[in-house]
Amino acid sequence: MTTKRSLFVRLVPCRCLRGEEETVTTLDYSHCSLEQVPKEIFTFEKTLEELYLDANQIEELPKQLFNCQSLHKLSLPDNDLTTLPASIANLINLRELDVSKNGIQEFPENIKNCKVLTVVEASVNPISKLTKLQILELRENQLKMLPKTMNRLTQLERLDLGSNEFTEVPEVLEQLSGLKEFWMDGNRLTFIPGFIGSLKQLTYLDVSKNNIEMVEEGISACENLQDLLLSSNSLQQLPETIGSLKNVTTLKIDENQLMYLPDSIGGLISIEELDCSFNEVEALPSSIGQLTNIRTFAADHNYLQQLPPEIGSWKNITVLFLHSNKLETLPEEMGDMQKLKVINLSDNRLKNLPFSFTKLQQLTAMWLSDNQSMLSRSFNSNFTAVSSFHYGSSRDLHGSQGSLALSVADGRGSGGHIFRMPLSNGQMGQPLRPQANYSHIHHPPQASVARHPSREQLIDYLMLKVAHQPPYTQPHCSPRQGHELAKQEIRVRIEKDPELGFSISGGVGGRGNPFRPDDDGIFVTRVQPEGPASKLLQPGDKIIQANGYSFINIEHGQAVSLLKTLQNTVELIIVREVSS
Repeated sequence: MTTKRSLFVRLVPCRCLRGEEETVTTLDYSHCSLEQVPKEIFTFEKTLEELYLDANQIEELPKQLFNCQSLHKLSLPDNDLTTLPASIANLINLRELDVSKNGIQEFPENIKNCKVLTVVEASVNPISKLTKLQILELRENQLKMLPKTMNRLTQLERLDLGSNEFTEVPEVLEQLSGLKEFWMDGNRLTFIPGFIGSLKQLTYLDVSKNNIEMVEEGISACENLQDLLLSSNSLQQLPETIGSLKNVTTLKIDENQLMYLPDSIGGLISIEELDCSFNEVEALPSSIGQLTNIRTFAADHNYLQQLPPEIGSWKNITVLFLHSNKLETLPEEMGDMQKLKVINLSDNRLKNLPFSFTKLQQLTAMWLSDNQSMLSRSFNSNFTAVSSFHYGSSRDLHGSQGSLALSVADGRGSGGHIFRMPLSNGQMGQPLRPQANYSHIHHPPQASVARHPSREQLIDYLMLKVAHQPPYTQPHCSPRQGHELAKQEIRVRIEKDPELGFSISGGVGGRGNPFRPDDDGIFVTRVQPEGPASKLLQPGDKIIQANGYSFINIEHGQAVSLLKTLQNTVELIIVREVSS
């Protein structure tokens, strides 16, 4: 006790003995033979930043310790701890934690809520006995291998090995049969082994940004897989068994070297989003028409010369990216895409559009610039739902001032009919998306700038506009006379059922958001109709806080993980722009 007291006086200058409030930021009680955390520490819970309790005999940590909210380094090696309390999540500023040389067998699940925690030293602990561990995040640790003892983590459901130095998928993963979500993006993988198929419960697999040249056919055994991300690799072909993934809703194979899509692609009967852009595909198989649930399809920056007529069976398609190909004609069957809202056909070789396009009553935005010859459109009198088009420059607008020349193939081989559509009062003068100049989009240093902005930004922005754009009415005032927007802070409570029912974008170091490219905050991008958040949130809301956890200066992945782990009721604080 004498040693402890003398140490305390040494660390706290004598000004405190004169009654002055002392600002103490560091305390060191190492090698003091302590059996419990000294109560004197809590006198400085508001200012304490570093606490050293190395080489003592402490068996448990008091609750009051976790009121030290300014603490950013906690050192507890070589003690007798067997558990870490869940209250450790209260240390929101904790950056370094050392609990090595203890008897810890279980980490609290919510330790991941220590969002700024970057260094955890837990060596010489019976970690392999963590049989109840469900989430393990090991991103950005320069890892090259995993210990074989990981096969004891039989209840592991989420594993993040992204941004490490793995050259192959560790074989020990084959035994983690309960794994549901697996990240291994940003490594040095060259192939995906067949044993990945042993992960029967896997629903999410991200192996993008590797050097993958082959995906073995065993992946088809991942019968519950819903999201498969293979973007930015070196794939020249997909396995023929790809069509066996009946539950896949999202397939991203963009930025590879694919020359074709296999006929079996038609087996992806649940798919809603397919991105095969930035490849070398020359033709799409007719079986692609079997993807009747597809809503978003991107095949831009390929070598497509024509599209199979079977795509007319895409009754649920809303967004089509077909720009930067070699398309010369489009099938008449595309007029059956009754839910199509956004289509980009720019930078092709089109001379006209199918007459059936006049049936696309929900079409809201179209890009036709940079085609080989003047391309125009014709619509019948019922085509009033179309509120904007985008032609790259004024040279595409042939005809007298205030009108637009329109050319549409009639499907009978007799060429096109020319009509003129008046542009009264600037109708159609304001496209639903910015002009194709994205110089104001800010990209993080590591992000690719080949696409300006990212596809996710475009889709979110366009669909937001499509969902909230009112029918065209004559403007009563100029934009300068419109209402100014004010920011309003709103608190909402959402009951998970079982999910929250909305998607987010943005975050520090992320790919940006479609609302404020210069803001690295977290924004709501999609709200599920009739979902738990449908009457509470709207696209464009900025999330400031979730259940007391700050969303300021948070990475996208951290925000997603936090929202997923919050239980039952989630209370959000959001900022929304409203008319003042």
